[in-house]
Amino acid sequence: MPMQLAGELTSDLVTARGLNTIRREMNRDTGRYVVDTILSVKTTRSAYYEYPGIVNPRTPAYARRKRAQVGHDIPNVLTGRTREFVPANARVTATANGGRVYLRGPHPWREAQRQEWEAISARQRDRMAKRQERFFAAAIEKPEHRRRRRVRDAQGRFI
Repeated sequence: MPMQLAGELTSDLVTARGLNTIRREMNRDTGRYVVDTILSVKTTRSAYYEYPGIVNPRTPAYARRKRAQVGHDIPNVLTGRTREFVPANARVTATANGGRVYLRGPHPWREAQRQEWEAISARQRDRMAKRQERFFAAAIEKPEHRRRRRVRDAQGRFI
């Protein structure tokens, strides 16, 4: 189940190859951010508030049974196996045009579970966009990405 990430940025400070390298690195970094930061929110109680309508509160009867069985009623967590398995087995791919995060669970997911894991809130999308802007601004200044301009010496020869 891929989550797609994409952004469009251009600059004349770098060559096309350098720009594509920056964009690919930026998309890979954003994918790793999703795996490392956003997926951890899916297994906390704040998921109910962060994703209203997607991570629906469990029924009181289910919550009671779950608390009696395992001692908590955290969403997407029973024994903790899924909480550890999903980020550890997430695969991030990136190209200059976008990136994908492939998620896999330890067992087949129902559609509701799939939607809960794939959801990204508007606030998190804004954070990712700002993060990509900062990444691009920092990368464009690195000497390895800068366009190499030819310079003439005092006699007019290129050096």
